[in-house]
Amino acid sequence: MDGKTTALLIEDNPGDAILIREMLLELPASPFTVQWADTLAKGLARARAGQIDIVLLDLGLPDSQGLDTFLRLHQAAPHAPIIVLSGREDDDLAVSAVRAGAEDYLVKGTVSADSLGRSIRYTIERYARQRRSAATPSGNGRKKGRVVGFIGAKGGVGTTTVALNAAAAIAEQKRNVILAELRGSCGTLSHHFFQRQIPASNLSRLSNRAEVAFTEAELHACLTRHSTGFGVLFGPQKAGEAKPIAGETARRIVGMLSASAEFVALDLPSEPSESNRNAVSLCDFVGLVLEREPSCVAAGKIVLDHLRGWNTEALIGAIIVHRTPLAIPLDLEQIARELGVGIAGLIPPAADACVLAQKAGTPVVTLYADALVGDSFLKLGRALAEDPIVVRKG
Repeated sequence: MDGKTTALLIEDNPGDAILIREMLLELPASPFTVQWADTLAKGLARARAGQIDIVLLDLGLPDSQGLDTFLRLHQAAPHAPIIVLSGREDDDLAVSAVRAGAEDYLVKGTVSADSLGRSIRYTIERYARQRRSAATPSGNGRKKGRVVGFIGAKGGVGTTTVALNAAAAIAEQKRNVILAELRGSCGTLSHHFFQRQIPASNLSRLSNRAEVAFTEAELHACLTRHSTGFGVLFGPQKAGEAKPIAGETARRIVGMLSASAEFVALDLPSEPSESNRNAVSLCDFVGLVLEREPSCVAAGKIVLDHLRGWNTEALIGAIIVHRTPLAIPLDLEQIARELGVGIAGLIPPAADACVLAQKAGTPVVTLYADALVGDSFLKLGRALAEDPIVVRKG
């Protein structure tokens, strides 16, 4: 670490702030410059101004408490690495903060100058290495992270629910995941988070621009970090924001996201478009979401015709959902035979669980991990994380 490191300390207790500042200044060669804010509002303003190498954040502030303090700061300054400095030991809070994107969780009463300095140095070096890696293209110029797309045989089959829970299931494996609602119209992903404030910055901020050449920083500024640990790019939230996504815009978004995450999950609309064509061209896997009834299978065949006509190299698999129990559902082998694809996942009926999870603002796979529906999504997430992805024939 060369030169001075600018650390932003957000701490409301003057005594703790002085102690932490003295810890950093007494380190050999004193490579730190410490700036102090005693409220989250002041910290947010300073972080947005830029030129900050590291943020030391207390979660208990006069204007914000708990994990929400971290989430608000992380959303406002997605490129600033954050170390949580808490006044109490709380394993659950520590795990939640790290899953949500915190680099470390330290307890103020137990940290020393050496351990604090070491944590900061390791965090900055690790963060810089990740940024260099994300900015370096692979040998063949292609994306680095795995992209998995989800497209419905028709509207209303639960594609967004599947994409959300697949992303959460992959994130449960300690993988870096981004979920993107790649729809020009107003989708339903935000309704799964309705207890949380949905940010104004979303896909429309990029797709409504006249030019395609937005930067990586502009794209990441549109991401929201969910409390379970993965990033979310919401689609348009208002009728006035809705606009078809240009094909090159979709390609640029997916390419940039896959350069900065291990996995990118795409929630795609069922209708054919240049946006879908370009997004699918970067997918490693496309999951066709459908129900076990004849009209849905027939619609799925049409979607598959489009996918195959686009000459995609992605592996395609069917994800069978049961939004409502059917008295005489189609046989799984018959569905696989008619579609000509394997079955990647089988999701059981769980309407009540989905409603309760939506009210909690949490994916079903997180709220009901031990139930059949949660286990089914976890199996899907594990299958998508396998190398290579394997789907069964029927």
